[in-house]
Order: sequence, then structure tokens, then C-alpha cells
Amino acid sequence: MRIIQSPADAFCLLVSPVQQLQLVNELTECTDNSLTAATTLWEETQTQLLYLLPDEEKHLPEQLTTYLHHLACNAEYVIRLDDSLFLALTILSDSGQGFYLLFPSSATFTGAAELIAMAQPSGY
Repeated sequence: MRIIQSPADAFCLLVSPVQQLQLVNELTECTDNSLTAATTLWEETQTQLLYLLPDEEKHLPEQLTTYLHHLACNAEYVIRLDDSLFLALTILSDSGQGFYLLFPSSATFTGAAELIAMAQPSGY
């Protein structure tokens, strides 16, 4: 599991270069693809992204399990980056604090199948 605090950190995730580019494009879409503006927004709203690696679900802390449950019930959207990787967003507070989840198609946490079923293809 990896938690990132900035969209720029997506380039450090262990995914393919194509997936990294798609992910950064999706994470910066709301700021007209400005990485600087998206980073500022994430800082102001305390937004984070959790990358859930395959086979990590058995060892998640309780707080993370709570976030996953909230996400499964309150997803703003889910995007299919490709056949193996999905990106979901939930808003945690009125201040705009967001929580992104990057997860594999093999995910089995409660609600994962529903999130995958509602996923839209990436625009990038």
C-alpha cells in the first residue's frame, strides 16, 4: 500500500508509464491539467491517494477499511485506467477533502465489484 499526498507523486507509483500518465491526467483534469494547481488544491483540501496493491487487503488497518467502506458507498466516480487498474474518488468533508483509491481489478474488499461495475473508461 502506498499513500501519496500530491498528484506529482503518481510518477513514483509502481505502475506502467502509460498508467502513470493516464493517472496524472485524471488527477489534474479538474485544474486544466496543471500539476502545480492540482498539487495546491490537494494541499488545501488535504486530499490523498491510496494505491492498494494486490493481496494487501488482508492486512489493512481498521481506519483504512472504514475509508474503503465509505468509498464503496459514496463514490463520486470510478474510472477504468485499463483492464487491470481502477481509480475511484470519494469526498470526505464539506471542505472538499478527497480520498482517491487506485486499485487492481483483482480487488475483493467489500464494494469492489460494485465500483468496478460502475467504472467509466478513462478519457486519456
